[in-house]
Amino acid sequence: FEPIVDYVTNGTRVAVSSIGGLGTAAIKFAKSFGGHVTALSRGEAKRAKALSAGADDFSACLSSPDKMNELAGKFDVIIDTSPKNADIGPFMTMLKFN
Repeated sequence: FEPIVDYVTNGTRVAVSSIGGLGTAAIKFAKSFGGHVTALSRGEAKRAKALSAGADDFSACLSSPDKMNELAGKFDVIIDTSPKNADIGPFMTMLKFN
């Protein structure tokens, strides 16, 4: 997880998309570097898993463009652990730009 090592420090806002094995590891790793982690998923089924892994927040937004738009400009780093090649456009709007 080179992006975490290179870009996450205390207070960095990190989103982790797709909460499975890799997503859970990304949450723990980002937290160990001091990141404020929000887990992103399609529904509520992974909320407990994400929060127990250490996520600070959870959003069931991945199946709703409107919910994703509500997170516009919120994150410094986004880690997408989905095995699918998703459209990155909606993720780009969630990033902060300097």
